[in-house]
Amino acid sequence: NHVQMPNGFGLMGHFSTTQSAVIIQKPGSATIYYIFTVDQGAWPNGIRYTEVDMLLNAGNGDVTANKNIPLFTPSCEKITGIRHCNNKDVWVVTHDWNSNAFRTYLVTAAGVNTIAVVSNAGLAVSVSAGNTVGQLKGSPDGTKLASAIHSPINRFELFDFDNSTGIVSNTNAILFPQFAASSGAYGIEFSP
Repeated sequence: NHVQMPNGFGLMGHFSTTQSAVIIQKPGSATIYYIFTVDQGAWPNGIRYTEVDMLLNAGNGDVTANKNIPLFTPSCEKITGIRHCNNKDVWVVTHDWNSNAFRTYLVTAAGVNTIAVVSNAGLAVSVSAGNTVGQLKGSPDGTKLASAIHSPINRFELFDFDNSTGIVSNTNAILFPQFAASSGAYGIEFSP
C-alpha cells in the first residue's frame, strides 16, 4: 500500500551507502524476511539485521522485535547474498574495513547465524574511508565473488567462493589493473 510498516522506522544503515541493504527470505518460510543493513563509510553502526514478518499488521507485514541486531563493525559499504550449494540456505557476505577480511553469515531455516565465517583474501581496505565504497557481487553459480574498491585504490578483485563453507579464497584470485584516480571502481556485475 506504499505505507511504511509501523515498526519500520529507525532501521540502521545509511541512504548513501554503496549497497545499503540486502533482503533475504528465511529459508522454509513464506512470510519471514531479513533486512541486512550497512552503515556508511565504516561508521559505528556497521552490519545489522532486522526481521520482517508479513503476517503482522493485518497481512501488510511489520518489523518484529528483532530489529537492528548488530553483527559487526566497522565494515565497508559492501554486502551481497549468495545461495548455498544446497539451494535452500543463503550466505550474506560483507567486507571488514581496515582489513582484508570477508565475513559470511549463513541464513537457514533456523534463522541468522551471527557467528561469521571469516576469510582473509585480497587487498586490505584501509587507506581511507573512501575505500569502503564499491560493490560486492557473487556469480550466478555461487562459485566466484567480485569486489570493487573505490578511490584511492581503484581496483577490482575476483575470488573463488566456496558456497558450501562460505570461505572466500585467494586461490585463482585476480587483481585487475588499477584505474585512473578519476575513474573510481564502484559498480560490478556478472553475466549469467
